[in-house]
Amino acid sequence: MPRSKLPSTAYTMLTGAALSLVVAGASLAQTPPVPTPAVTVHVGPALAAKVRKLGAIDVDEMAKSLADTVRGDLQGHHRTSAPIRADLVLEDAVPNRPTIQQLSDHPGLSMTSIALGGAAISGVVTFADGHTETLGYSFRQDSLRDDIGVGQWTDAERAFEFLGDDLAHGHIPHDRLDIRVADSSFDQWRP
Repeated sequence: MPRSKLPSTAYTMLTGAALSLVVAGASLAQTPPVPTPAVTVHVGPALAAKVRKLGAIDVDEMAKSLADTVRGDLQGHHRTSAPIRADLVLEDAVPNRPTIQQLSDHPGLSMTSIALGGAAISGVVTFADGHTETLGYSFRQDSLRDDIGVGQWTDAERAFEFLGDDLAHGHIPHDRLDIRVADSSFDQWRP
């Protein structure tokens, strides 16, 4: 539509809006893209020794969940103090409810069975300036009162969320790992 057919205020508003979009686009083009954080997860020897009892599918899902959780937290926080890479080892994971493998091995168990769960994680994180730090983190629930209504891996997932949040805020935990090589209480159940 030619300028003469638009009211002058409408023409001024449209011109101003178009100019704002151009300026906004230019500032976005100058902002470097935020790199996707690299996160790798390997299964540690203590957890690898329990794969047959917990089930390979469950252990693989926990390793993937750890990677996805930490990657999501690091991606969601663009702090300069946060690492850009995390090479993690899932040292141990204890379910709150029996896994499919445990239910198969012990038919008397039920999905309503409950236990204290958690996870232990170690690894190395790398920052944008190239320096690295080792980390150690473990979380174990200590009371069944806090586990009312939990799912199969609730406490392990909590450990992943707590670790991811710590890393995203630039806090690198250096806990003494609480690695339980013993099996969960579900594997010690006898009919």
